[in-house]
Amino acid sequence: MRKRLLTCLLFVVLLVVSFSTLTQAKVVIRFAHFTPEDHPGHLATLRFAENVAKRTNGEITFEIYPNNELGAPPEVLEQTILGVIDMSTPTQGSLDKYSKNCL
Repeated sequence: MRKRLLTCLLFVVLLVVSFSTLTQAKVVIRFAHFTPEDHPGHLATLRFAENVAKRTNGEITFEIYPNNELGAPPEVLEQTILGVIDMSTPTQGSLDKYSKNCL
């Protein structure tokens, strides 16, 4: 009985320590899009990233790749699907390859 209680207590301590480590981790979101840096779409992306960082006290930040830095829209969408990029703004033409609802 005592050994079982110690095992449960150890499990709870490890669980608490792992959750406290997770809550301290910062998240960096990679966001790619096709618009140039002076385009309103890019300016909106910057504002979005700024607001997210402010509301999360810097726990979530963005790396923004404008102007097809990481490839053309179909390539960026594929990287997003594969998990290389976290967010993107794909074009409708690249989405119809994956879903007929985008036609």
